[in-house]
Amino acid sequence: MAKLPSAKALNVAMLGRLSRSFEFSEESWQASLRANFPEKLHAANAVAFALGRA
Repeated sequence: MAKLPSAKALNVAMLGRLSRSFEFSEESWQASLRANFPEKLHAANAVAFALGRA
């Protein structure tokens, strides 16, 4: 996972991978991430989540 914005984003990437096992939309997951992390992390989390989900 060398493409992650930071090593701390690994947990969000793993959540992205796990999200494929549930029937929630990607937008629902992204909204949850935005609601639970500070705004300064939103862009990095979106990248990490997408990498994990891919």
